Amino acid sequence: MRFSSPAIVTPVDANVTQWRGVVPAALEASFVQTNVRNWLSVTADALSTLKDQVSGANGPALYPAGPGLGTAVASSASANVFGAWVEFDASAASDRIIHGVSIDRNAAGGEPEYVGVDVGVGAGGSEVSIGETRLEREAGVVNLRNAEYLPFEVGLKVSTGERVSARTSDNKATPAGHVITLHYVLAGDLEAFDA
Repeated sequence: MRFSSPAIVTPVDANVTQWRGVVPAALEASFVQTNVRNWLSVTADALSTLKDQVSGANGPALYPAGPGLGTAVASSASANVFGAWVEFDASAASDRIIHGVSIDRNAAGGEPEYVGVDVGVGAGGSEVSIGETRLEREAGVVNLRNAEYLPFEVGLKVSTGERVSARTSDNKATPAGHVITLHYVLAGDLEAFDA
C-alpha cells in the first residue's frame, strides 16, 4: 500500500488522531490506534531502559562536579573573540559524552547580546575545539536569562586521558567571567543502552 500525505486531521477519540487519505477509511481508526499503542509501548520501554542505563553512580554528571555553580571562564577583552581556555578535567578517567552546557552569564561591561561557549580537548596551549554553542538574548528582552542549559545537537566525545577545557566569548570589550558547567554521561552507559 502506498501512503500519501495526510490531507485532513480529525479526532477519532480523545487519544487518537485520524489521518484521512493515508489508509482506507475502514482501517483508519484501527490502524492509527494500533500504531499509537505500539509507539507508546516502544517509547516507554526505551525510556525505562535509558533510565536503568544512566542512573545511579554512572548517571548524568557535571564538570565541575556539583554541588556548586560551575567554573568562571573569562571572555576576551576584545568583542566577539574567545578568551583563554580554562581546564575542566586534566585527564578524563573514562570515555564520556558531553551532551550540554549550562551558562550563567556575567554582565561585566554591560549586558552581552550573547555568550558563546567552545569546548575543547588537548594539552594546554594545544586545545582543539570539539564543539561550540551560544546563548543569545531574546528579541525585545533586556537581559539574558541566567543559568540556561543548552544541549549540543550531537554529543561531544571525550576519550579516556584527554584534557577537557572550555572558553567563552561575547560581544563586549570587557572580560566577563561567565560561569560554565558541562553536562556529560559516561560513553559506556550509552553503548550499553544502544546494544
